[in-house]
Amino acid sequence: MESLSFLRPGFLLGLFGLAIPIAIHLLGRRKVRTVPFTTIRFLRRAQARASARWRLRRILLLVSRLLVVAALSLLFSGPGCMRPSAGGEAPLSWIFILDNSPSMLATDGGPSALERARNQLSQLLMEARDHDRFMVVTTEESASSGWISGFSSDRPSVLAALSNVNIRYGKHDIRTALERALGILAEVQDGRVVLATDLQTHSWSQAGTPPKGHFIHILDTGFPDAVNTWIASIAQEEEEFLLSLGRSPSITEGDEPQVRLEAASGKRLTARARSGKVRFPSPAFHKEELVSATVVPGGYLSVDDTIDFPVARNDYVNVLVVNGDPHGFVLRDETLFLRKALAVESTSLRKVRYQEVRPSEIPLAVTASTEVVILANVGSLSTEAAEVLRSARDKGTGLIFTSGSNWKPLTATGRTPSQEERALESLLPLPLRDQVTVPVGDPLRPPFERIDPASFSGPFTAFANPETGDFGNVQVRSYWVFETAPDAFVEVFLSLQNGAPILLEKRQGLGRSLVLATSMDRDEGDLCLQPAFLPFVHRLVLHAADRLRPDLPSLSPAGQAVSLDFAWPVTVSGPDGVRTFLEAHSAAFVPPEPGAYTLWKNDEKIGVFSAVFPPEESDLTRLSRARLAELLGSDNFVLAGPGEAPLARRYRARDDVTPLVSVVLLGAILAEALLATPWRRKKTETLWERPL
Repeated sequence: MESLSFLRPGFLLGLFGLAIPIAIHLLGRRKVRTVPFTTIRFLRRAQARASARWRLRRILLLVSRLLVVAALSLLFSGPGCMRPSAGGEAPLSWIFILDNSPSMLATDGGPSALERARNQLSQLLMEARDHDRFMVVTTEESASSGWISGFSSDRPSVLAALSNVNIRYGKHDIRTALERALGILAEVQDGRVVLATDLQTHSWSQAGTPPKGHFIHILDTGFPDAVNTWIASIAQEEEEFLLSLGRSPSITEGDEPQVRLEAASGKRLTARARSGKVRFPSPAFHKEELVSATVVPGGYLSVDDTIDFPVARNDYVNVLVVNGDPHGFVLRDETLFLRKALAVESTSLRKVRYQEVRPSEIPLAVTASTEVVILANVGSLSTEAAEVLRSARDKGTGLIFTSGSNWKPLTATGRTPSQEERALESLLPLPLRDQVTVPVGDPLRPPFERIDPASFSGPFTAFANPETGDFGNVQVRSYWVFETAPDAFVEVFLSLQNGAPILLEKRQGLGRSLVLATSMDRDEGDLCLQPAFLPFVHRLVLHAADRLRPDLPSLSPAGQAVSLDFAWPVTVSGPDGVRTFLEAHSAAFVPPEPGAYTLWKNDEKIGVFSAVFPPEESDLTRLSRARLAELLGSDNFVLAGPGEAPLARRYRARDDVTPLVSVVLLGAILAEALLATPWRRKKTETLWERPL
């Protein structure tokens, strides 16, 4: 069955003009006049005949005028009859290219650009001929993304494919998608390409050969007057955060938005942008704390109004050395070699800020920026100092203990330990059991123990190789012995040849406690005299500061690969709670959507990075028609904007009835002209009008 369709249905509003002839008809009725006469018997008969003819003429005149108005409206609206496909007609091959770049999430409060594109393509699909076939393509860079396997005439499956196309983060290129589509249509008899896009500039590659081939139908589903504000970049400097904003060209200086920072700890800061930049003091937040930056007002894109980012660590390592020598800083036998090692820069430890203090100065010296505290031969701590160190360790600070003559195991002294001694030992990974000093002059054994280089493990495995650091000649004359009770959270990284642990660690809170069960001076061993001592101290400090893991970008665009070259398997937890397991030295990880991603080693949190909405997708600048023709290489395309009639009805098989409407219009005009002209008959004279 045929159905009427219109190419420009907006002109049908002209049918309201039918009220004009009707109003003229009602207001143009002839008034009755009273004429005095002697006898009216013959006049009444003539009047009845004239009135009947006049009423018929007025009705015909009204009909002709109505036809003129209606035919004009229909003629401008482009009428046609949609007819069902004939069995012998060749099917059309359609390729729908649906732009699913992130900018298609833009909305003015109604449907997004992606939803508008789906709706228009679905309408075109349902109004096409019955036996046409279809293929759906997205604009993703991957050649296999978004394709239905070959052409399909099953409309429900094609509709399902359109519904399943969602925003994908990553590289998008509309010109590449057009080239693929036109390459396929070059092998079919009759095909058409329909592109639904918001015409955002970033989605079109600006270089390369323009695609050639079929006529391209483009559905503009974007917003010509879109306004948007977004966070383009975040620079974390030593004392402040510098946030740079991107803005639509229509936003002026007086319309600068506000930016709000909010941390998980509850800290909040708010500032107004000036010339597209906002500054915040960085010491207000803890290192690696997750902070949300929100810009208000945002604009047509809401997903780029907020960025979650971790507070980055400083380039330098902030180290606090606690000198436990009772003689103060004059005789610093315990810290002399340690201080020299920290003063030397290397490729691994480029910059260190360290400070030497006495144990009594710990409460004032430890700050939120302190990453490592080295307690060198400290024999006791005040309760306040121990509590400050415990709190700093739980928040991420690393503690390193070295043995010495001032510290005696509580169980070996044979006396009641003081409160200060108990406070110090409470910070150790394991309780001390004894201090062993190898006797001198024993003919049955040498006066020292040797380190077993093969026992290096964990982050110190590299030192098992003599080329990295030869510890085979190290002589240890005094060391601590710990309780042998098993602890699943304690790791041993180095042992003596007799099996006694010499370097061990326990993770506590967000930080860790490490113990070097011997001294760094020359009295209890010659470790400090070895060539490998310098890289060993550097790696010890970096590990305590949790700086040995691969560097992670604090901000990375969603859909782009992030290198996670860890030496151990890791699990990545995304913002949606989905966990992805990655093998050691695995390929790069691609965050599928914006948000914070946490890295786990077993149940230990080892890092966090943030995937952000691509800043270039936030710029909703659109292509002009001239620029579009330049990118396509010709004007061989039709562009339908949001306010225009949908293209669907243009593409369906239809018979144009414009000539028929034109004939009706001409006939109506001719009839109106004849009916509106007075008809004059030859004048007849009566007897009483003749002159006598």
